[in-house]
Amino acid sequence: MPESAHGRKILFVSGSDRVALPSIHLLRSGDFDVTHMRTSLDARTWLRIHRADVAIVDSAADEPERSAAMDLVERLRSGKGLAASHVLVLARVQERGQIARLFTENRLSNFFALGADDTVDAVELSVTVDKILSPDIFGVDRYVAPNAEKSEFRVRRSAQKDELVDFAERFATEAFPTHEVC
Repeated sequence: MPESAHGRKILFVSGSDRVALPSIHLLRSGDFDVTHMRTSLDARTWLRIHRADVAIVDSAADEPERSAAMDLVERLRSGKGLAASHVLVLARVQERGQIARLFTENRLSNFFALGADDTVDAVELSVTVDKILSPDIFGVDRYVAPNAEKSEFRVRRSAQKDELVDFAERFATEAFPTHEVC
């Protein structure tokens, strides 16, 4: 995790241990200061006193009362006395209607898709949070270990495409000799 993560406060709102526990564990290992609230009501109370750099809200945080989680997101976006700089909604495919409304009415653009059975790709979540907090959203550095070997290839014209593909394949084969490279 980049040094920029150090000391950043995250409010994680989810009543699901399956969603929350792996996510919180990885975010904390990246030097984020994470507070976990199981309900939207608890989160609203916490946010009246504290500030979060990012509020990560599980859209089903208050199962089966999903509207409470969406109400929290709407309040965060409107700035109604709740202090969070950014909002990230953990969303499910079946919630397309709610998500579309948040996108159009509240201009919310930070969504993270949960996998089947509410699985979370914790590394992707960590990278997404880092991108939200960083002015630089580009690059692959966030996806590789800090001590990973890196290589640079300058492309100056489209005729170098085959050369670049060969270079990338050799690099990947040497980096992962026991894996098949597609």
